[in-house]
Amino acid sequence: MEQKLAKLERRGPLPREAVKQLRDKFEIDMTYHSNAIEGNRLSLRETWLVLRKGVTIHGKSVAEHLEATNHAEAIGLLERMADRKARITEMEVLDLHAVILDKIDPKNAGLYRRRRVSIQGAKIILPAWRKVPDLMKKVYSELNDQEKGIKAVLSAVRVHHETVRIHPFIDGNGRLARLLMNLRLLRAGFPPTILRREERRSYYSALEKADKGDLRPLAMLVAKDVEKALDLYLDAAGD
Repeated sequence: MEQKLAKLERRGPLPREAVKQLRDKFEIDMTYHSNAIEGNRLSLRETWLVLRKGVTIHGKSVAEHLEATNHAEAIGLLERMADRKARITEMEVLDLHAVILDKIDPKNAGLYRRRRVSIQGAKIILPAWRKVPDLMKKVYSELNDQEKGIKAVLSAVRVHHETVRIHPFIDGNGRLARLLMNLRLLRAGFPPTILRREERRSYYSALEKADKGDLRPLAMLVAKDVEKALDLYLDAAGD
């Protein structure tokens, strides 16, 4: 993995058209897969139609359309955050969450939960809501960690799991966790990475193991997808 990243960095900037194509692919693919993991019924093709053509898909809810457009907007905000050298702040993460739930749940968009919640089908007991702001400090610290290479990937895994484990918001936690994982990866020089709908079962299983203290399955899953992203970018670079 680190050899591929070094090779990509030695290659230098990709051609502008290649960057645009990769960026467009990431926006559509990640929006589709991240939302599909959460139960959104839009297909990959339908997600493209919603985002690129403004088409309304018959039989799909308004919320499902908004989940697509909001997620694409959140990716744009994520990229601007990743390009900055300054520390990532709590307010920026709250703003990112606000975009995810914009027009879907405006009362809770960008606001920490203020009641006890549970994850359907999961055994883990989530932290009391009063503890959320203090617990999230660990996530913000990890987001601003400066380690590179494989250590950055492990850091991104911790960002992802801690966000899901704390469950800081009423809704949108999974989507936010995957975006923050990418924020950590992008700031370490990695290309954006997608956890795919087809991996949903192994992904949830890995999260359950992480809840019990074993981060290895989740780390292996993320590392595999990081490798795929590196291969995609190296192929675009002609290597």
